[in-house]
Amino acid sequence: GSGLTQVMAVPLQSRDAGYLAEQLRNSGAARVGGAPLLRAGPLGVYLVFSHNPFDFAWLVTGTVTDKTLVRAATDLVAGVKFR
Repeated sequence: GSGLTQVMAVPLQSRDAGYLAEQLRNSGAARVGGAPLLRAGPLGVYLVFSHNPFDFAWLVTGTVTDKTLVRAATDLVAGVKFR
């Protein structure tokens, strides 16, 4: 494709992420890899929970494909090191 694409990842506390996950489900989000993924026009939103080293979630959003959102979230969960 052509044009501008951007992706952003925001860490969220579990409590806030749980509320957001419920809102995404109520808005018709699909389940991809067990996590809610919602698309509104060119913007995708994917919320994935992580439990290492503590409970939190990544909100990954952007003007990229669903596959790219899921891959970015998977990479974040697998490779983020806290210091």
